[in-house]
Amino acid sequence: MIGALLLAGTTLLVSVASAVIDLTSSPQAGGGPISPLEVLPVAAFLWGTPLLGLLLAVRRPSNPVGWLMIVMVLGWGLGFASDDLAHRAPPSSLVPALAVAQQVAGLGFLGFILLLIFFPNGTLPSRRWRLLPALTIVGWTLSAVSGLFTAGSLVNDPPVPGLVNPFGQATWGPALTVFGTVGQLMLVAVVAGAVALLTTRLRRSAGVERQQVKWFVSAGSLTALLFLSALAIGSVDPEAPAGSVLWALGLSSLLLIPVAAAIAVLRYRLYDIDRIISRTVSYTVVSGLLASVFVGLVLGLQALLAPFAGGGGSVAVAASTLVVFAIFAPVRRRIRHVVDRRFDRARYDADRILGDFAARVRDDVELQALVDEMVRVTSLTVAPASTAVWLRGDERRG
Repeated sequence: MIGALLLAGTTLLVSVASAVIDLTSSPQAGGGPISPLEVLPVAAFLWGTPLLGLLLAVRRPSNPVGWLMIVMVLGWGLGFASDDLAHRAPPSSLVPALAVAQQVAGLGFLGFILLLIFFPNGTLPSRRWRLLPALTIVGWTLSAVSGLFTAGSLVNDPPVPGLVNPFGQATWGPALTVFGTVGQLMLVAVVAGAVALLTTRLRRSAGVERQQVKWFVSAGSLTALLFLSALAIGSVDPEAPAGSVLWALGLSSLLLIPVAAAIAVLRYRLYDIDRIISRTVSYTVVSGLLASVFVGLVLGLQALLAPFAGGGGSVAVAASTLVVFAIFAPVRRRIRHVVDRRFDRARYDADRILGDFAARVRDDVELQALVDEMVRVTSLTVAPASTAVWLRGDERRG
């Protein structure tokens, strides 16, 4: 516990320092002022993840997931802080420390990949996956050694004139290039392997482990979807407000990944994930469908009303709004029914079984048959460890 507290405390200090440096960086040093809307969500991720990792490390000390979450954020925090300090033209005494911190920052990537590999129970599915974590560590080591001794500028995005790597060895250039290339290729391979491993867990697992993986994959998929959508919109129109909004939402959703991991490992409200997924998919589909209907109606009505005075713009908007409002409830019910059958099957089946049970018991007057049916329905919908029915008169059936 003491080790977890020290590691988490160090990580929090580094994360706080990184956020402070970001918010106080001069525009000339960093290439422009940094918006608090970009810094604060990342800061929440960098501060919240070590606390969640500490909770897991204390509650599940044998599971490496909590420790890996702390190490991951420690690496990213060091990377952000060292980059920011480098762009502020640090005194010469800090340059060697920054050069080392730049490479140690790779712990962020290393911790994330190992988290994918060992989530949720800290073990590998089978012996054939043992090579994957070893390749991850070797690839990171080769890349870190190459970066530490490569001659040239200490930072490149943007470069700082006169700030060179104090450990750079120009004569080692060819060997370092080989080291770096091999290490990066290995890391690309282990990323694909980690995703394949997580996918294998999701397909082959059952019960608790399947729900655990669902929590983690759902949070990661949502974050990836937001970032990919923001990048897609930005590539078409860099000034589009929707791209900025999606990017901000993506940054804010980063914290969902460690939160989902903590819920999965601690098994807190574990089986709610199917309902969360079904509701998210339902409202996303409903929103997209109704938005399409609204836009289509507005454009169609405006075209029809164009010959009239004023073009009928306000009339088209009002009529489209009324139509969308009228179809919202039935569309939502229908889509939720369809989605529940796919993503929240257990709840859907439970509701159907209880409905059938209620219809049958209205006409059933045989007490023993009613008790037997109640026990059967309870076992199907709730899956208790044992079932018993107590009747008045100290008569027990079950």
